[in-house]
Amino acid sequence: MRSDSDQMKLRINMLEAQLKAVLTSAPIAVYVVDSEGRFEFAEGRVLADLGLSPEQVIGQRAVDLFAGMPQVEENVRRGLNGERVTGIIDLGTLVYQVTFLPHADGGFIGISVDITNWKRAEEDAHRQREFMRKVLDTLPIGIFWKDMNHVFQGCSQIVAQDAGLASPDDIIGKTDYDMPWAEQAAAFQADERAVMESGEPRLGVEEFWTRSDGGVRCMRVSKVPLRDTRGNVSGILGVYEDITEAKRAQQEREQLQQQVIEAQRKALADLSTPIIPVMDGIIVMPLI
Repeated sequence: MRSDSDQMKLRINMLEAQLKAVLTSAPIAVYVVDSEGRFEFAEGRVLADLGLSPEQVIGQRAVDLFAGMPQVEENVRRGLNGERVTGIIDLGTLVYQVTFLPHADGGFIGISVDITNWKRAEEDAHRQREFMRKVLDTLPIGIFWKDMNHVFQGCSQIVAQDAGLASPDDIIGKTDYDMPWAEQAAAFQADERAVMESGEPRLGVEEFWTRSDGGVRCMRVSKVPLRDTRGNVSGILGVYEDITEAKRAQQEREQLQQQVIEAQRKALADLSTPIIPVMDGIIVMPLI
């Protein structure tokens, strides 16, 4: 039978093997740096990703191994000074989140996690958001979206300008009662509530908005419900077009058309009464 000490050694060996299996398969590296800045221990898949093996790392000074990388050198210096260090190391093709934990004997324990995929996905998402922002700000219409409580979650540049805000981000968290059109807020929210409760859009509704300059404009507004991944209504998306000038032009055309009709009616009335010449320079108009 094995002694207790043998069983303990066997258990320790098993744990070490399991830990090594995890470190070599997960995108992580764990290492120990002594008070002189030399690696005492290093293990993990991150080493292989950098083209290194534990044997190549152990005994090396961290600043020598990563010479020419000022960000790494600065983090190592701080770690050796007893600071807890957390940061992002971007090596171009690879990006790591590093944490240095000081230990009592001097030096530090380091953990590096490969976050390249996450970082690139974050950058892609940022580029997509910037692209969508440019699209929103280029369109000659106002676009806004709100949650179920009628709280603005975002808008386009035109909406921000109409509201007198410096940036579309400034509208987040506000409601119509915080806007220049506060007097129309109750009616707007009642309309939005009907859309969210019914789940049906309201398209091409004419509304009058008070802008930040005090002017009242006529807007053609469409509102549609927003839905979450489960299909439940989660808010509302609004789109509007300022049709004030178009409405004014239409009224002017209608007035001009009415004037033309009146002029034609008068001309016809005049022509319906005959004029009879009786001699040179003299004409007469019958009374009946």
